[in-house]
Amino acid sequence: MESPNHKVLVFGENVYGKIKPKLHVEYCEIDTCSFPLGFNSMCRLGSYDLVILDYRAFVWDTRLYKKEQDIFDKQMTEALEKGCTFCILHYDEQVPKDYKYEDEHFMQDEDIQEFSQKQIGFRWLNRLKVRPKYSETLLANANYIKNEYKAYLNRWGASHIYFIKFSSNREIGFGDLIYSLSDDLVLGFCLGVYRGRIIFLPCQRNFDHEEDIKICLETLIDNTITYLTHSIHDMPEWLESPIFQIEKNKYDEVCNLRAVIVKLEEQLETYRNIKSLVFLKGYDFEEAIPKFIKNQLEIETLRNDKFKEDFWVLDSKSEKAIIGETKTYSKGMKRSGIYSIHNHREENKLDANFPALLIVNCHLNANSWKEKLRPIDPQIYQIALNNHVLIMRIEDLIFLWNSIKEKKFAQEDLLDILSKNIGWLEVTSNGDLNTHS
Repeated sequence: MESPNHKVLVFGENVYGKIKPKLHVEYCEIDTCSFPLGFNSMCRLGSYDLVILDYRAFVWDTRLYKKEQDIFDKQMTEALEKGCTFCILHYDEQVPKDYKYEDEHFMQDEDIQEFSQKQIGFRWLNRLKVRPKYSETLLANANYIKNEYKAYLNRWGASHIYFIKFSSNREIGFGDLIYSLSDDLVLGFCLGVYRGRIIFLPCQRNFDHEEDIKICLETLIDNTITYLTHSIHDMPEWLESPIFQIEKNKYDEVCNLRAVIVKLEEQLETYRNIKSLVFLKGYDFEEAIPKFIKNQLEIETLRNDKFKEDFWVLDSKSEKAIIGETKTYSKGMKRSGIYSIHNHREENKLDANFPALLIVNCHLNANSWKEKLRPIDPQIYQIALNNHVLIMRIEDLIFLWNSIKEKKFAQEDLLDILSKNIGWLEVTSNGDLNTHS
Protein backbone atom coordinates (compact mmCIF):
# COMPACT_ATOMS: atom_id res chain seq x y z
CA MET A 1 0.00 0.00 0.00
CA GLU A 2 1.38 3.42 -0.94
CA SER A 3 2.27 5.72 1.97
CA PRO A 4 0.14 8.87 2.34
CA ASN A 5 1.63 12.19 1.23
CA HIS A 6 3.06 14.64 3.74
CA LYS A 7 2.20 18.28 3.12
CA VAL A 8 5.30 20.48 3.48
CA LEU A 9 5.76 24.26 3.35
CA VAL A 10 9.14 25.89 2.73
CA PHE A 11 8.66 29.48 3.87
CA GLY A 12 10.53 32.45 2.48
CA GLU A 13 13.68 33.48 0.66
CA ASN A 14 15.57 33.54 3.98
CA VAL A 15 15.41 29.74 3.74
CA TYR A 16 16.10 29.16 0.03
CA GLY A 17 17.62 32.40 -1.33
CA LYS A 18 16.57 34.60 -4.26
CA ILE A 19 15.67 31.74 -6.63
CA LYS A 20 12.70 29.56 -5.66
CA PRO A 21 13.79 25.91 -5.95
CA LYS A 22 11.70 23.13 -7.46
CA LEU A 23 11.76 20.51 -4.73
CA HIS A 24 10.86 16.84 -4.97
CA VAL A 25 10.81 14.37 -2.10
CA GLU A 26 9.04 11.02 -2.37
CA TYR A 27 5.60 10.92 -0.72
CA CYS A 28 5.67 14.70 -0.06
CA GLU A 29 3.60 17.54 -1.48
CA ILE A 30 5.87 20.58 -1.18
CA ASP A 31 4.74 24.22 -1.37
CA THR A 32 7.35 26.96 -1.55
CA CYS A 33 6.07 30.34 -0.36
CA SER A 34 7.93 33.54 -1.21
CA PHE A 35 7.97 36.33 1.36
CA PRO A 36 6.66 38.97 1.56
CA LEU A 37 5.03 38.74 -1.90
CA GLY A 38 3.45 35.32 -1.42
CA PHE A 39 2.34 35.73 2.18
CA ASN A 40 -1.29 36.69 1.60
CA SER A 41 -1.89 33.75 -0.76
CA MET A 42 -0.33 31.18 1.61
CA CYS A 43 -2.56 28.39 2.93
CA ARG A 44 -3.15 28.33 6.68
CA LEU A 45 -0.28 26.68 8.50
CA GLY A 46 -2.61 24.14 10.08
CA SER A 47 -3.07 22.48 6.68
CA TYR A 48 0.61 21.36 6.65
CA ASP A 49 2.42 18.51 8.38
CA LEU A 50 5.84 20.20 8.23
CA VAL A 51 6.83 23.87 7.91
CA ILE A 52 10.44 24.95 7.37
CA LEU A 53 11.35 28.55 8.15
CA ASP A 54 14.34 30.70 9.03
CA TYR A 55 15.14 31.98 12.55
CA ARG A 56 14.65 35.53 11.18
CA ALA A 57 11.89 34.66 8.72
CA PHE A 58 10.24 38.08 8.86
CA VAL A 59 13.27 40.32 8.38
CA TRP A 60 13.70 40.97 4.67
CA ASP A 61 16.01 43.62 3.17
CA THR A 62 16.61 44.89 6.76
CA ARG A 63 12.87 45.57 7.21
CA LEU A 64 10.86 43.80 9.92
CA TYR A 65 7.39 42.68 8.82
CA LYS A 66 5.86 42.78 12.30
CA LYS A 67 2.20 42.43 11.30
CA GLU A 68 2.91 39.38 9.13
CA GLN A 69 5.07 37.84 11.86
CA ASP A 70 2.27 38.19 14.42
CA ILE A 71 -0.22 36.58 12.02
CA PHE A 72 2.19 33.71 11.34
CA ASP A 73 2.85 33.28 15.08
CA LYS A 74 -0.87 32.96 15.81
CA GLN A 75 -1.35 30.46 12.99
CA MET A 76 1.73 28.58 14.22
CA THR A 77 0.06 28.00 17.59
CA GLU A 78 -3.09 26.75 15.84
CA ALA A 79 -1.01 24.42 13.65
CA LEU A 80 0.94 23.03 16.64
CA GLU A 81 -2.34 22.18 18.33
CA LYS A 82 -3.23 20.16 15.21
CA GLY A 83 0.07 18.28 15.30
CA CYS A 84 2.18 20.21 12.78
CA THR A 85 5.98 20.19 13.03
CA PHE A 86 8.00 23.40 12.55
CA CYS A 87 11.68 23.24 11.65
CA ILE A 88 13.51 26.51 12.41
CA LEU A 89 16.93 26.98 10.79
CA HIS A 90 19.68 29.03 12.44
CA TYR A 91 23.16 30.08 11.43
CA ASP A 92 24.46 33.56 12.38
CA GLU A 93 21.84 35.26 14.54
CA GLN A 94 22.13 38.04 17.10
CA VAL A 95 21.52 36.86 20.67
CA PRO A 96 20.68 38.73 23.90
CA LYS A 97 23.50 39.93 26.11
CA ASP A 98 23.54 38.46 29.59
CA TYR A 99 24.42 39.45 33.13
CA LYS A 100 25.35 37.41 36.18
CA TYR A 101 23.28 37.39 39.34
CA GLU A 102 24.63 35.22 42.15
CA ASP A 103 25.50 31.92 40.40
CA GLU A 104 23.08 32.36 37.48
CA HIS A 105 23.35 34.09 34.12
CA PHE A 106 20.27 35.91 32.83
CA MET A 107 19.41 37.57 29.53
CA GLN A 108 19.09 41.36 29.44
CA ASP A 109 15.40 42.23 29.64
CA GLU A 110 15.55 44.87 26.90
CA ASP A 111 17.31 42.42 24.56
CA ILE A 112 14.62 39.85 25.27
CA GLN A 113 11.98 42.35 24.21
CA GLU A 114 13.94 43.46 21.13
CA PHE A 115 14.72 39.99 19.79
CA SER A 116 11.23 38.68 20.58
CA GLN A 117 10.00 41.38 18.21
CA LYS A 118 12.35 40.73 15.31
CA GLN A 119 13.27 37.02 15.55
CA ILE A 120 10.47 34.47 15.49
CA GLY A 121 13.05 31.81 16.37
CA PHE A 122 14.01 33.60 19.59
CA ARG A 123 10.36 34.28 20.39
CA TRP A 124 9.70 30.55 20.56
CA LEU A 125 12.99 29.76 22.32
CA ASN A 126 12.04 32.19 25.08
CA ARG A 127 8.66 30.52 25.47
CA LEU A 128 10.31 27.12 25.59
CA LYS A 129 12.80 28.32 28.24
CA VAL A 130 15.85 27.64 26.06
CA ARG A 131 18.64 30.21 25.64
CA PRO A 132 20.58 30.93 22.45
CA LYS A 133 24.30 31.69 22.73
CA TYR A 134 26.77 32.94 20.12
CA SER A 135 30.14 31.41 19.30
CA GLU A 136 32.72 33.48 17.43
CA THR A 137 34.11 30.18 16.16
CA LEU A 138 31.86 28.35 13.71
CA LEU A 139 30.50 25.17 15.31
CA ALA A 140 30.65 22.54 12.58
CA ASN A 141 31.60 19.25 14.24
CA ALA A 142 29.11 18.11 16.86
CA ASN A 143 27.80 14.66 17.72
CA TYR A 144 25.00 13.05 15.69
CA ILE A 145 22.47 12.02 18.33
CA LYS A 146 19.76 11.14 15.80
CA ASN A 147 21.13 9.20 12.84
CA GLU A 148 18.07 10.10 10.78
CA TYR A 149 19.64 13.56 10.33
CA LYS A 150 23.20 12.42 9.64
CA ALA A 151 23.04 12.96 5.86
CA TYR A 152 21.77 16.51 6.32
CA LEU A 153 23.99 17.53 9.25
CA ASN A 154 27.12 16.08 7.67
CA ARG A 155 26.91 18.65 4.84
CA TRP A 156 24.96 21.62 6.20
CA GLY A 157 25.00 21.24 10.00
CA ALA A 158 27.08 24.27 11.01
CA SER A 159 26.21 27.42 12.95
CA HIS A 160 27.55 30.14 15.23
CA ILE A 161 24.48 29.56 17.45
CA TYR A 162 24.11 26.97 20.16
CA PHE A 163 21.65 26.51 23.01
CA ILE A 164 21.81 26.07 26.78
CA LYS A 165 19.22 25.46 29.48
CA PHE A 166 17.32 28.56 30.51
CA SER A 167 18.50 28.22 34.10
CA SER A 168 20.31 25.54 36.08
CA ASN A 169 17.56 25.79 38.71
CA ARG A 170 14.88 24.73 36.23
CA GLU A 171 14.26 21.11 35.33
CA ILE A 172 13.91 21.99 31.66
CA GLY A 173 15.91 20.23 28.98
CA PHE A 174 15.89 20.08 25.20
CA GLY A 175 13.37 17.32 24.67
CA ASP A 176 14.93 15.14 21.97
CA LEU A 177 18.59 15.96 21.28
CA ILE A 178 19.53 15.82 17.59
CA TYR A 179 22.98 17.42 17.26
CA SER A 180 25.09 18.50 20.24
CA LEU A 181 28.54 19.01 21.71
CA SER A 182 27.28 17.95 25.16
CA ASP A 183 24.00 17.53 27.06
CA ASP A 184 24.12 21.23 27.94
CA LEU A 185 25.57 22.65 24.71
CA VAL A 186 23.21 21.87 21.87
CA LEU A 187 22.98 22.83 18.19
CA GLY A 188 19.88 20.86 17.24
CA PHE A 189 16.91 19.63 19.28
CA CYS A 190 13.19 18.85 19.11
CA LEU A 191 10.60 19.81 21.72
CA GLY A 192 6.95 18.79 21.83
CA VAL A 193 4.58 21.77 21.85
CA TYR A 194 0.86 21.01 22.23
CA ARG A 195 0.32 18.09 19.81
CA GLY A 196 3.09 19.24 17.45
CA ARG A 197 6.86 19.66 17.47
CA ILE A 198 9.35 22.50 17.08
CA ILE A 199 12.78 21.52 15.78
CA PHE A 200 15.80 23.85 15.82
CA LEU A 201 18.59 22.88 13.42
CA PRO A 202 21.82 24.52 12.23
CA CYS A 203 21.93 25.29 8.52
CA GLN A 204 24.94 26.73 6.68
CA ARG A 205 23.71 27.68 3.20
CA ASN A 206 25.38 29.00 0.05
CA PHE A 207 22.60 31.00 -1.60
CA ASP A 208 24.76 31.50 -4.73
CA HIS A 209 24.74 27.74 -5.37
CA GLU A 210 21.20 26.98 -6.54
CA GLU A 211 21.67 23.22 -6.87
CA ASP A 212 23.22 22.92 -3.41
CA ILE A 213 20.25 24.73 -1.82
CA LYS A 214 17.87 22.35 -3.62
CA ILE A 215 19.72 19.26 -2.39
CA CYS A 216 20.00 20.76 1.13
CA LEU A 217 16.25 21.30 1.47
CA GLU A 218 15.31 17.96 -0.10
CA THR A 219 17.69 16.17 2.27
CA LEU A 220 16.32 18.14 5.24
CA ILE A 221 12.71 17.31 4.36
CA ASP A 222 13.49 13.63 3.78
CA ASN A 223 15.47 13.33 7.03
CA THR A 224 12.78 15.16 9.04
CA ILE A 225 9.94 12.97 7.72
CA THR A 226 12.01 9.88 8.55
CA TYR A 227 12.80 11.22 12.03
CA LEU A 228 9.16 12.03 12.76
CA THR A 229 8.01 8.64 11.49
CA HIS A 230 10.48 6.87 13.78
CA SER A 231 9.96 9.01 16.89
CA ILE A 232 6.35 10.14 17.12
CA HIS A 233 3.74 7.69 18.32
CA ASP A 234 0.91 9.92 19.50
CA MET A 235 -2.47 8.61 20.45
CA PRO A 236 -5.29 9.87 18.22
CA GLU A 237 -6.97 12.97 19.61
CA TRP A 238 -10.25 11.22 20.37
CA LEU A 239 -8.44 8.65 22.56
CA GLU A 240 -6.89 11.36 24.77
CA SER A 241 -10.28 12.57 26.02
CA PRO A 242 -11.14 11.11 29.46
CA ILE A 243 -13.88 8.49 29.47
CA PHE A 244 -13.80 7.33 33.12
CA GLN A 245 -15.21 9.49 35.90
CA ILE A 246 -12.09 9.31 38.13
CA GLU A 247 -9.93 9.92 35.05
CA LYS A 248 -12.03 12.99 34.22
CA ASN A 249 -11.70 14.31 37.76
CA LYS A 250 -7.91 13.94 37.64
CA TYR A 251 -7.79 15.45 34.14
CA ASP A 252 -9.80 18.50 35.28
CA GLU A 253 -7.59 18.86 38.36
CA VAL A 254 -4.42 18.82 36.21
CA CYS A 255 -5.90 21.45 33.86
CA ASN A 256 -6.77 23.70 36.81
CA LEU A 257 -3.29 23.32 38.31
CA ARG A 258 -1.67 24.13 34.97
CA ALA A 259 -3.71 27.33 34.76
CA VAL A 260 -2.58 28.31 38.28
CA ILE A 261 1.07 27.58 37.44
CA VAL A 262 0.91 29.67 34.26
CA LYS A 263 -0.54 32.58 36.23
CA LEU A 264 2.13 32.28 38.95
CA GLU A 265 4.91 32.09 36.34
CA GLU A 266 3.62 35.29 34.75
CA GLN A 267 3.66 37.01 38.14
CA LEU A 268 7.18 35.77 38.91
CA GLU A 269 8.39 37.01 35.53
CA THR A 270 7.59 40.58 36.64
CA TYR A 271 9.90 40.21 39.63
CA ARG A 272 12.64 38.65 37.50
CA ASN A 273 12.46 41.57 35.09
CA ILE A 274 12.59 44.11 37.93
CA LYS A 275 15.61 42.41 39.54
CA SER A 276 17.41 42.35 36.19
CA LEU A 277 17.94 46.12 36.59
CA VAL A 278 20.40 45.44 39.40
CA PHE A 279 23.19 44.40 37.04
CA LEU A 280 22.60 46.72 34.10
CA LYS A 281 25.39 49.16 33.39
CA GLY A 282 26.30 52.07 31.16
CA TYR A 283 23.91 52.87 28.34
CA ASP A 284 21.54 49.97 29.18
CA PHE A 285 21.11 51.37 32.70
CA GLU A 286 20.60 54.93 31.40
CA GLU A 287 17.84 53.73 29.09
CA ALA A 288 16.14 51.44 31.59
CA ILE A 289 15.74 53.77 34.60
CA PRO A 290 13.43 56.42 33.06
CA LYS A 291 11.31 53.59 31.60
CA PHE A 292 11.14 51.90 35.02
CA ILE A 293 10.03 55.13 36.71
CA LYS A 294 7.38 55.67 34.06
CA ASN A 295 6.09 52.11 33.63
CA GLN A 296 6.46 50.72 37.16
CA LEU A 297 6.33 53.75 39.46
CA GLU A 298 3.71 55.40 37.21
CA ILE A 299 5.42 58.80 37.09
CA GLU A 300 5.95 60.43 33.71
CA THR A 301 9.54 60.97 32.57
CA LEU A 302 11.29 62.72 29.71
CA ARG A 303 14.67 61.98 28.18
CA ASN A 304 16.98 64.88 27.35
CA ASP A 305 18.52 64.80 23.85
CA LYS A 306 21.39 67.16 24.68
CA PHE A 307 22.72 65.31 27.76
CA LYS A 308 22.33 61.59 27.09
CA GLU A 309 22.48 60.61 30.76
CA ASP A 310 19.89 63.18 31.86
CA PHE A 311 16.19 62.54 32.26
CA TRP A 312 13.38 64.52 33.81
CA VAL A 313 10.69 63.44 36.27
CA LEU A 314 7.45 65.24 35.45
CA ASP A 315 4.65 66.30 37.75
CA SER A 316 0.91 65.85 37.24
CA LYS A 317 0.87 68.87 34.91
CA SER A 318 3.63 67.33 32.76
CA GLU A 319 6.07 70.00 33.94
CA LYS A 320 9.67 69.25 34.86
CA ALA A 321 9.77 68.56 38.60
CA ILE A 322 13.12 66.75 39.06
CA ILE A 323 16.30 66.54 37.00
CA GLY A 324 17.60 62.98 37.01
CA GLU A 325 20.80 61.20 36.10
CA THR A 326 22.21 57.66 36.28
CA LYS A 327 25.69 56.37 37.04
CA THR A 328 27.14 52.86 37.27
CA TYR A 329 30.24 51.74 39.16
CA SER A 330 32.12 48.44 39.33
CA LYS A 331 32.85 49.15 42.99
CA GLY A 332 31.67 51.94 45.30
CA MET A 333 30.12 55.24 44.26
CA LYS A 334 32.34 58.20 43.37
CA ARG A 335 31.70 61.85 44.21
CA SER A 336 32.07 62.81 40.52
CA GLY A 337 28.51 61.58 39.92
CA ILE A 338 27.17 64.25 42.28
CA TYR A 339 29.22 66.98 40.63
CA SER A 340 27.98 65.82 37.23
CA ILE A 341 24.28 66.21 38.03
CA HIS A 342 25.03 69.51 39.84
CA ASN A 343 26.72 70.80 36.66
CA HIS A 344 23.84 69.64 34.48
CA ARG A 345 21.43 71.50 36.73
CA GLU A 346 23.51 74.68 36.21
CA GLU A 347 23.73 74.07 32.44
CA ASN A 348 19.94 73.93 32.36
CA LYS A 349 19.88 77.29 34.23
CA LEU A 350 18.00 75.82 37.18
CA ASP A 351 17.97 77.12 40.74
CA ALA A 352 20.62 75.56 43.01
CA ASN A 353 17.86 73.99 45.10
CA PHE A 354 15.96 72.52 42.12
CA PRO A 355 15.33 68.82 42.96
CA ALA A 356 18.02 66.55 41.55
CA LEU A 357 17.85 62.74 41.63
CA LEU A 358 20.94 60.59 41.07
CA ILE A 359 20.25 56.85 40.57
CA VAL A 360 23.41 54.78 40.99
CA ASN A 361 24.23 51.14 40.40
CA CYS A 362 27.28 50.30 42.49
CA HIS A 363 29.30 47.14 43.20
CA LEU A 364 28.58 45.54 39.84
CA ASN A 365 31.25 42.94 40.63
CA ALA A 366 29.34 41.69 43.69
CA ASN A 367 28.79 37.96 44.13
CA SER A 368 25.87 38.14 46.55
CA TRP A 369 23.07 40.39 47.76
CA LYS A 370 25.12 41.14 50.87
CA GLU A 371 28.00 42.48 48.76
CA LYS A 372 25.64 44.37 46.45
CA LEU A 373 23.69 46.08 49.23
CA ARG A 374 26.61 48.00 50.67
CA PRO A 375 25.72 51.44 52.09
CA ILE A 376 26.68 54.73 50.49
CA ASP A 377 29.79 56.21 52.10
CA PRO A 378 28.85 59.02 54.58
CA GLN A 379 31.37 61.38 52.93
CA ILE A 380 29.60 60.84 49.61
CA TYR A 381 26.09 61.49 50.81
CA GLN A 382 27.33 64.53 52.77
CA ILE A 383 28.54 65.99 49.44
CA ALA A 384 25.12 65.19 47.98
CA LEU A 385 23.50 67.04 50.89
CA ASN A 386 25.71 70.09 50.33
CA ASN A 387 24.80 70.13 46.62
CA HIS A 388 21.07 69.58 47.22
CA VAL A 389 21.10 66.19 45.45
CA LEU A 390 19.24 63.00 46.37
CA ILE A 391 21.10 59.72 45.84
CA MET A 392 19.29 56.41 45.47
CA ARG A 393 20.85 53.06 44.75
CA ILE A 394 19.02 50.93 42.19
CA GLU A 395 18.22 48.57 45.06
CA ASP A 396 16.53 51.44 46.91
CA LEU A 397 14.45 52.13 43.82
CA ILE A 398 13.20 48.58 43.38
CA PHE A 399 12.51 48.23 47.12
CA LEU A 400 10.49 51.45 46.81
CA TRP A 401 8.53 49.89 43.94
CA ASN A 402 7.82 46.81 46.05
CA SER A 403 6.67 48.95 48.99
CA ILE A 404 4.10 50.63 46.76
CA LYS A 405 3.04 47.24 45.37
CA GLU A 406 2.52 46.00 48.94
CA LYS A 407 0.64 49.24 49.75
CA LYS A 408 3.03 50.34 52.52
CA PHE A 409 2.58 53.88 51.29
CA ALA A 410 0.59 55.56 48.54
CA GLN A 411 1.90 56.00 45.02
CA GLU A 412 0.59 59.58 45.15
CA ASP A 413 3.24 60.41 47.78
CA LEU A 414 6.12 59.23 45.62
CA LEU A 415 6.83 62.50 43.80
CA ASP A 416 7.10 64.34 47.13
CA ILE A 417 9.49 61.70 48.46
CA LEU A 418 11.78 62.04 45.44
CA SER A 419 11.67 65.82 45.26
CA LYS A 420 11.84 66.85 48.94
CA ASN A 421 14.63 64.60 50.23
CA ILE A 422 18.37 65.21 49.83
CA GLY A 423 21.41 63.16 50.82
CA TRP A 424 20.89 59.40 50.51
CA LEU A 425 17.41 57.88 50.60
CA GLU A 426 17.87 54.31 51.76
CA VAL A 427 14.95 51.93 51.29
CA THR A 428 15.12 48.55 53.00
CA SER A 429 13.72 45.30 51.64
CA ASN A 430 10.96 45.68 54.27
CA GLY A 431 9.96 49.03 52.81
CA ASP A 432 11.36 51.29 55.52
CA LEU A 433 12.59 54.71 54.30
CA ASN A 434 15.70 56.18 55.95
CA THR A 435 17.08 59.52 54.84
CA HIS A 436 20.83 59.89 55.50
CA SER A 437 21.90 63.52 55.53
